[in-house]
Amino acid sequence: MSAVNLIGAVRRDVSGAFITHVSWGIAGEESDTWFREPSTTGVNEIVDRILAGDSVYTLLDPKDLTRTGPPVRVVAAEGESASAGAVESIEAYDSRSGEALPTLMKLPAC
Repeated sequence: MSAVNLIGAVRRDVSGAFITHVSWGIAGEESDTWFREPSTTGVNEIVDRILAGDSVYTLLDPKDLTRTGPPVRVVAAEGESASAGAVESIEAYDSRSGEALPTLMKLPAC
């Protein structure tokens, strides 16, 4: 069974503009089971996962691990390498309601 990295909460810097930490875990892609329970780490760990090719998504409902939001990607500042970059989620919409799905910056604080 393949796994997916899920981010359920974020911590921002003092200005609120950048994510410094994420609360994330690893779950089965089509299951409601954690392979690794969520913990809070520096955002660099999730950047490393994305650069390694892992799938990373926002988590819409901590009680339903199959309800994932938009995928997360690394964005690099001009002139910097991706490993020094920040993370953001791709804008996505609910297929049924058409409503925008929560992005990383709209997740609860950790």
